[in-house]
Amino acid sequence: MSNTFTSFFGQKLFAGTTGEATDYFDRLIATKHPKLIGAINVYLLTTCYRDRQMSDLYNKFDLVTVDGRPLVYLSHIFASVPVKEMVGGPNFWETIIRFGAEHGHNFYFLGSFPNILTKAAAKLKDRYPGLDVTGMHHGIVEDEEQFTIEVLKEIKEKKPAIIMIGMPSPIKEKLATLFREELECGMIIIIGGAFDIFAGEKKLAPHLISILCLEWFYRMIQEPGRLFWRYMASNLYFLYMLTTNIRIPLQKLIRKFT
Repeated sequence: MSNTFTSFFGQKLFAGTTGEATDYFDRLIATKHPKLIGAINVYLLTTCYRDRQMSDLYNKFDLVTVDGRPLVYLSHIFASVPVKEMVGGPNFWETIIRFGAEHGHNFYFLGSFPNILTKAAAKLKDRYPGLDVTGMHHGIVEDEEQFTIEVLKEIKEKKPAIIMIGMPSPIKEKLATLFREELECGMIIIIGGAFDIFAGEKKLAPHLISILCLEWFYRMIQEPGRLFWRYMASNLYFLYMLTTNIRIPLQKLIRKFT
């Protein structure tokens, strides 16, 4: 599996296809030990580049996929191994849900608002009749310590095979890490805002928009108040990362012709 992982600006990312990622997930869940799964987009990559603690955290995950075509394209220039395709994001999380429903793995949904979770679970059960959502908890945090105690207690009682966390950073990463330490088994998957997609409250970008690397813009116009400055800042910083690391593709080019 060594050739299905790559190093991209210091982050260990999965470089294979969706099918290969699903097979790898199957092997991970068979180990019966807690495993962490997530995805990195441009925003998170810039966060990890600036924040060593966040970078180290994601590098300890068992599987981190690429969510965003700019990273796929640029991996051919800046990464140790090119990424074959965009695996991360709601489409892959739904692939895991379908896989879990077919193989009898129960789920716990954590994040978003109660009505969104209920709607997402209902729609997913309609698509995958075998889906077992054994528990759900909203992601509204007023007291982080109390919230964590309450959720952890419920998860230990429910004993889900797969936990999906749809919350903002950095609390989702904190919870995922804590769950791996405290739980005996279970796949812990950080899914970002996927519950909104599953519930039909938000839409994925059309294929052409995705191909043109404008998914961030499509998401931003759905939530301009929350995402405008976040995406402007992360996109500008990403350009800074590329320009200050231009030696990487230049070194590759020199090696190729010498």
